[in-house]
Amino acid sequence: MKHILITILSLIGILVSGCATGTVVITGKVREPIPFESVKILQQYPPNYESIAIVNSKSEEGVFTNQRMVDLAIEALKKQAAKVGANAVVLKTHGQQSAGTVGNVISTGGGGGVFAGGNVMYNVFSGDAIYIEE
Repeated sequence: MKHILITILSLIGILVSGCATGTVVITGKVREPIPFESVKILQQYPPNYESIAIVNSKSEEGVFTNQRMVDLAIEALKKQAAKVGANAVVLKTHGQQSAGTVGNVISTGGGGGVFAGGNVMYNVFSGDAIYIEE
């Protein structure tokens, strides 16, 4: 019974742990940080811009909808861009990536068991953080 409770609590922890993280690779001149809410997401390059960095983000599935997970990944992308002073991100890639299977085996006695778990998926985004001259 104790093993079942631990497994259930572990799975609940996995399900509610949806979050997003990001990384940045500097490729140009870093500017002063700006509020991430002011960073625009673009599909193509504008006429007058300066490249600052390559930004990446991923959001782990949880109890949230897929759209919420995409929103969290985009927010993480904007936060990374804002840290280096970029006021826009031109999206380059986006999709889903598997992080593997997680779970736990519950002993049924006599050498047998039942696996409880599932595949962990990430929404991943990558883009060029740019500064648009206005």
